[in-house]
Amino acid sequence: MIRKVYLIVFIFLAIVSLKLNAQYFHNLDVNNGLSQPSVMAIGQDTLGRMWFGTREGLNVYDGGRITSYKGEVDNGENGKLWIGNSVSYIVSDNLSDRSKIFFISDFFLYSYDVESDLFSRIDAEGDVTAITEYSICTKK
Repeated sequence: MIRKVYLIVFIFLAIVSLKLNAQYFHNLDVNNGLSQPSVMAIGQDTLGRMWFGTREGLNVYDGGRITSYKGEVDNGENGKLWIGNSVSYIVSDNLSDRSKIFFISDFFLYSYDVESDLFSRIDAEGDVTAITEYSICTKK
């Protein structure tokens, strides 16, 4: 009898523990606003937004909606900027004073400044094939 009580208590605690540790997962696709279903790269900025590079542009998800950037984008007072379509790499620079997202689109290197909400083309040749990030740690 006592074994049955222990078994019931154990099963109850296991079920409660599973429910407490469950995490919500939201599936994003073209029905939610993603520009294309083939995601080639993923990054996250300092605001917690998720960035997705697809074959049809750069997409940013803020937890509620997706904003897509592809082809020519409005770049504030700087006018329009062509950022291409096929985004193959995304790297976030969250260590500097001004957080930026770096990405490769159609073999050109671009940056997006999170604070100013502006894009910049860094590479003029169009021959960038990969990017990565690194940090230097110093002991105090």
